[in-house]
Amino acid sequence: MRKIVTIVVILVSQLLIDGCLQNEALFQDPPIDQILGGKEFVVYNGMIVFSDYETFKSISNIVASKSDQELNDWEKSISFKSLRYIFNETIENEIEFVESQAEKTSNVNLDRNTLGFLPETKKYLDKGVFYIDEYETVSMNVSDDYLGALVNKDGLVRIGDNIILFQRDLVKTLKVLEPSKIQLLYAAKQTDVSNGISVSEVKRIVNFESRISGNNKTQIIGSCVSTVDNYRLYVYEEWTAVYPDIVTCTSGPLNTYKIKLRSLKKTLGIWNNYNTGFMRLNGSLKARHVAYCDGQTPTTNHVLSDQLNYSYTCPYGNTCYKYFFVAYDMGTCSVFVCGDPYNLSFSFWHNIVFDARSHTGFGYNNTSCYVGN
Repeated sequence: MRKIVTIVVILVSQLLIDGCLQNEALFQDPPIDQILGGKEFVVYNGMIVFSDYETFKSISNIVASKSDQELNDWEKSISFKSLRYIFNETIENEIEFVESQAEKTSNVNLDRNTLGFLPETKKYLDKGVFYIDEYETVSMNVSDDYLGALVNKDGLVRIGDNIILFQRDLVKTLKVLEPSKIQLLYAAKQTDVSNGISVSEVKRIVNFESRISGNNKTQIIGSCVSTVDNYRLYVYEEWTAVYPDIVTCTSGPLNTYKIKLRSLKKTLGIWNNYNTGFMRLNGSLKARHVAYCDGQTPTTNHVLSDQLNYSYTCPYGNTCYKYFFVAYDMGTCSVFVCGDPYNLSFSFWHNIVFDARSHTGFGYNNTSCYVGN
């Protein structure tokens, strides 16, 4: 009898071990080539998987130029639901929520702390893929807005054999294909070599100087606000540099510069995102990347933007973006070999020159304001 019990215990133990191994295998993502099947990118397990860094940058440029409706169509064609899509749905629901409360009360001093958020909104805030921005409105927790269309509902994207979490202030790279460690990305504040996690800071340039000629300097990266009655328009420049820690020749950070317009409406004392077809943008931007490899002659003079007297009409919505350059690599291993990708004030040897810079935004109810030289 004892022998039979022993045999049964051994068999059960073996079954448990085999089951664990099988479950572990199920949670191991296959190699990139096996997933892609010769394509440059696919959707796999609810996440976009890109073949390499260059493909990711190429698609980033395309995505940044598309409207929300165009992105909706693209996502539908590849059977993908992005964080951007979920965010837009959330904002629509929050607008309806605040408007419905306005019909129930006359308390004009109601604030967000008193009103709170819808349960679905709170879920994403608690998870950390949304956050409350400086205007006390809900925003996506991504380092740049265009990334919202490339990451899934959890904020994740896979590039090669790396899983990336692009947060507003940190870029986190899981360099091992062990999905069980993905949860560690959200809590990581610094590089964790033992778990294969690399963390780098998002450089958000808010006090940038460009050398126009000689010792003349022009401070850029500005913002303005216009409020008329219960309507408000924000216009601001954003320059970000993000650096996923991926082994590639072009290993510098991805620099992005855009103008962003935000339309808000005050209801019951709360400023909330407000959808409108009235936003537009006029202006000029001429920008060059210049590097002096020998200290005397500009060996790199790459035009980043040459748009004089542009006019841009924003799609319907509460937020509008006009990107001038996206995912631009200033790394030491690119063709711009003398650049220092971490010197964001840019020395004489390596700098961004703005020959023209002016932007005027227009919004609902005659709101308008200007940023520029």
